Amino acid sequence: MSFNHFDPIPDNLFCVMFVDTSYGGGGDEEIESLLEKNRIEDEFSIWTEDVDIYPGASLPAFLFEVSLVGPAVAIALTTAFFQGKNIKENFAAWVGIANGLKRFFGKEVHLNRSAAGALALQELLKNFNGKPEIVRLVKYSTFDTRFERFEDATEHQVSLRLEYHACTNHIFDFDVDGRNFVVVVDGSDVGLKELN
Repeated sequence: MSFNHFDPIPDNLFCVMFVDTSYGGGGDEEIESLLEKNRIEDEFSIWTEDVDIYPGASLPAFLFEVSLVGPAVAIALTTAFFQGKNIKENFAAWVGIANGLKRFFGKEVHLNRSAAGALALQELLKNFNGKPEIVRLVKYSTFDTRFERFEDATEHQVSLRLEYHACTNHIFDFDVDGRNFVVVVDGSDVGLKELN
């Protein structure tokens, strides 16, 4: 892992966290977890890191940092995106990242905010026949699914620490050619709604 798991995941990384489905299943959890990790690594030809993605309790997972673009490109893409700049020139890169992430979606996964952003942008662009002139992130927030009501998450303008990824939905508010859209990403599930 290229970052300290007590710190937020850096935005220039696109991370997939595979839930360890052997957890809480009875039997020898250590052996079952190792077998699950090996199955995932063999299926996708990747190497993963053991992490915990639930606060105050435990939800073991296997983290994979997906390298879909070079480090300098990742920094440029995510910096422009999260600073709310028009990303018209980068559509193809974002869609490519989203497509690269989707190969992992046969498993229960959670994503960091950059990976979720790629899915959100792809979903948004699918709803436009031509290329829009302006696509910019107006606001990023989160929804903590441990609570049964929406809580204003405007303070959460930075990436989350690992331990919060299993209980968080990523919420992206976009301006697309003067129209407002909200896209919610929950693991591999993506929902889009145009706001009036």
